[in-house]
Amino acid sequence: MLEILKLFKKDKTIWPKSEFYEESKEIHRQLKFHSTGKWDDKYIGFDRPGEPEECKQLRIDIWESPTKDAWAKILNVCGRIRLAEDWAIIFPENNKPGYKEYKEYCTTSYPYDDSLENYYFTVIFPRKLDSPNDLVVVEPVSTEIKSNEFFMPWANIYETEKVLIGVEGVWYFLHEGTIQLEDGEGYVFKYVDKKVIIIYTQIGKRDNWSFEVNEIVHNFNYVPAFRLGGVPKKTTISGRLYESPLSPCCSSFNEACRRASDVQVNYIRHMNPDRWEIQDTDCPTCDGKGTEYKDIGNSKRKVVCRSCKGSGMAPSSPFRTKYYRASSGDMEKISNPIPPMGYVTRDTKVIELQESYVEKKIQKAYGSINMEYLSTIPLAESGIAKGYDRQDSNSFMYRLIQDVVDNNLIPLYYFTAKWMLYKMYPESVIMEMIPKINKPKKLDFLNSDLIAMRAQQATSSGFSQLVLLPMQLTYAKIELGEDSVEYKRLKAINTHDPFAAKTQDEKLAITQNVRKRDIILSDNIYSFIVRAEKEDDKFYDKNYFEQQDVLYKYVEEIEKELEVKVPVDVQSV
Repeated sequence: MLEILKLFKKDKTIWPKSEFYEESKEIHRQLKFHSTGKWDDKYIGFDRPGEPEECKQLRIDIWESPTKDAWAKILNVCGRIRLAEDWAIIFPENNKPGYKEYKEYCTTSYPYDDSLENYYFTVIFPRKLDSPNDLVVVEPVSTEIKSNEFFMPWANIYETEKVLIGVEGVWYFLHEGTIQLEDGEGYVFKYVDKKVIIIYTQIGKRDNWSFEVNEIVHNFNYVPAFRLGGVPKKTTISGRLYESPLSPCCSSFNEACRRASDVQVNYIRHMNPDRWEIQDTDCPTCDGKGTEYKDIGNSKRKVVCRSCKGSGMAPSSPFRTKYYRASSGDMEKISNPIPPMGYVTRDTKVIELQESYVEKKIQKAYGSINMEYLSTIPLAESGIAKGYDRQDSNSFMYRLIQDVVDNNLIPLYYFTAKWMLYKMYPESVIMEMIPKINKPKKLDFLNSDLIAMRAQQATSSGFSQLVLLPMQLTYAKIELGEDSVEYKRLKAINTHDPFAAKTQDEKLAITQNVRKRDIILSDNIYSFIVRAEKEDDKFYDKNYFEQQDVLYKYVEEIEKELEVKVPVDVQSV
């Protein structure tokens, strides 16, 4: 391994790099431009024809990214994977020594975020979307443990810039960081392969190129590391280059940012009124020359007038009275404008067009990953409600889920178990301890506006209440929240109303072939549900049949009241 170190005993700028090193950096740079919203000269810093330098600097100073919020919206939707009804990480039943510690470490004791699942979705998952070629190395937090203690594995993320050379899945050589030496800055490198992790820390003086070596032997026969991954772009015998699942957004996002920069600077240059005035008085400081002489050292030098800033005219102020000398000659032929000052009227339509263009480009970016419903453009104008295809939208999410589970989460749980238990059990036993991860199938990421629009279309098309009821529930779930009393109440009403799928007119027409008790329940369903939740705060935790029993007890009370008030022969149905 020391032979590899010799390759780096030269200027950092000419260190050897893997074949996809530069391309992976460029992929990260473009994605990071949108995820962080920070100015990047490469994408929006190009020179506009005839644009003065101070105007370009103004662009940088006032820059606000229009795609940062759009990226956050997409990230929020993608992060809902684990909110799906059928998402689950299920640890098997196992009584073997060490398994309890492994399970607790993964679910309640993982550093910083309590659980490995939380750590992944809080820290690793966002990085997967904006830097897919980053490398995760699962390694012990500390190697100094007692004989009766377990290693505490940690998923350490190395940015693509720090992954210098290697062969995918065989070995990697990483730039760990820097360290202060006697005569300057030294380096820390890390080598990882199927047998060992070695940390090289430079010591002594820089030019000596001496290193302290710390070795961790694991003998896993697998490299405890993996790329975050995404969509494969290039593959060779030594590695693979990945694009992010969100890379299709970049083209439209880039154009949106270019135009947004124009909008922002034009707001300042064109939205604020420009004042003009006719000035006929010379500057008293320079006598109308625009320059004056200033003592600099032992000589006088000509400089721009400090008062008029080179215009040669007397400085004006809105806080002083303006004195104006009228034109000489016949007063009836005076051509001077009255008043002798005013404001330039600017056309703002071009700014409105630019803003609309930015919004459309962002909408196009959403469409590239089948998330048009995230657009801020009104649904009725954009046609999204008509064109939205839930199957296309979910297909993107299914591919992402497959990648997240198979290529990220399962390796994380596996290597965590390996580090904790490899001294106790063979591979086959450790594999039995790895949790099973359900890949959700019940995905629905519609927003309430889109659901309302689709429900309106379904209603006008004469769709059955059987179609409309689920739409209403989905709308309430998004607007009110799944845990809200209002949503639970509405769900219970739709579940237990025997005639929930019928319109009010259809209910009134019901006279035959129905049970009277069902009519009573339907007529009083709202008050019954409210009463049930008031009398039992665990009502919504009951199963369907238990809730039915409660509601039909209320029906029996009504029936008894009716028996008292109405003759028996009239009650028959």
